[in-house]
Amino acid sequence: MVCRTATIRFALALLTALAVLPTQAQIFRAYLSTAGNDANPCTLPAPCRLIPAAINAVASGGEIWILEPGNYNTAEVAIGKPMTIRAMPGIVASFVAPAGQSAFVVNSSTKVGLFGLTFGSIAGAGAGLNGVSAGQFTQVSIEDCTFQGLQGSGVRVEGLQGIARISNSTFLNNGAGVTASSGGQTAITGSRFTGNGFGVSVDAQLFEFTVATITDSVIAAGGVGVAVNASGSGGTSTGSAILRGVTIHGLSSTALASTTQNSLSASDIIVSRSTITRNLSPFAINEAAGSNARVITMGDNVIEYHLGPGVGTLTPGTPR
Repeated sequence: MVCRTATIRFALALLTALAVLPTQAQIFRAYLSTAGNDANPCTLPAPCRLIPAAINAVASGGEIWILEPGNYNTAEVAIGKPMTIRAMPGIVASFVAPAGQSAFVVNSSTKVGLFGLTFGSIAGAGAGLNGVSAGQFTQVSIEDCTFQGLQGSGVRVEGLQGIARISNSTFLNNGAGVTASSGGQTAITGSRFTGNGFGVSVDAQLFEFTVATITDSVIAAGGVGVAVNASGSGGTSTGSAILRGVTIHGLSSTALASTTQNSLSASDIIVSRSTITRNLSPFAINEAAGSNARVITMGDNVIEYHLGPGVGTLTPGTPR
């Protein structure tokens, strides 16, 4: 009886100890390599191969470093915790968007930093939709990245208080370079847009304020440069694009398009210290009855040498 009691006590003690043992700890810095294996712990001596394994291994607020050139996903990738993803300087670390999907989807209320990455479509599998798609309450910082050949947008930020900050990045031959929709906001600086259907698109819908700020950037050789569309039906919607130090040239359509869809909508494009030249048309202003669609020029822009005239009338602004 004594022996049995001691055995029971030992077993209970062992179970208690096992219950309080921590699960495998997540790491602050995870690594990816083309020579890696997803069964590895994603450490520098034993890196993983694909980005989902590194996301699972890294702690909230941690970093993923990509060590070698190569592609690091095979399907759409969901990011649901704060992290930074970086490529080593000088390498091409690519992520592909499957047909009709995004390469990265940043889930609601997540902060993510992306540095030195390349986004495109899977060859021969149909056009991928978006490079990076961010939802409401997200904060995404994008620097030194390239987005190419995507059917939708290189970056799409959609939903209330979704924010994308983009710097020194390249958008080439996409449906749209950057899209802000449904209350999303984006700030773009020092970036290049070439051959896109839309350089930057702002789509404000019902009861929303959607805005893009574009600074010291170039939009060239595509369709429409900057388009703001306020389309809320049955309620107010406000869309705005603010351009400062932007060059728009060589487009096959209009450089600036400001459109409203109903009487409660407002669409503004505010332009200062910018050069808009040699496009099919410098601007197109289309407003529904009783609404307010404007292209506001601060008087310090160069707008000349277009193949056709603008549609509508520019609104003069006062520099501050």
